Amino acid sequence: MNTSEAPPVELTPELQKALDEAGGKPPVVVDQRTQQTYVLIRSEVYQRLTGSPTPAQTFVIPEGIRLSKAALRRDLPELLANRRTRGKYVCYHKDKRVAVGRDYLSVIAEVVRLNIPEDEYIVESVEPGVGSEEEEEIESRFV
Repeated sequence: MNTSEAPPVELTPELQKALDEAGGKPPVVVDQRTQQTYVLIRSEVYQRLTGSPTPAQTFVIPEGIRLSKAALRRDLPELLANRRTRGKYVCYHKDKRVAVGRDYLSVIAEVVRLNIPEDEYIVESVEPGVGSEEEEEIESRFV
């Protein structure tokens, strides 16, 4: 999740009742500390009004890719230390390394040969910082 977004908050029974009683109109919520008022609207309405994606619409990284990135991070020190893998392309399918090659296309050819679904693998060049948590956050913001 983008760190500038607030995490979702579950509606309290009071807010649920206010929604029910509002008759389809957005209820107004008052912050007792600041006396600020807020209008509680559905995420679809928010997106229509602002053109911005709501937190529920943000990209979710598939489990297979998350496992693959974690395995790459786990193995990265070993990959960087080995002159046979450093600077090469590597493919991880879930938590297993399945291919290493001099170029991206040869590694992708192996992915195709193994018939690995696209949401279950990553192909990266073995270099410092690849597969980092920071890189993952940046990628998910631009999808």
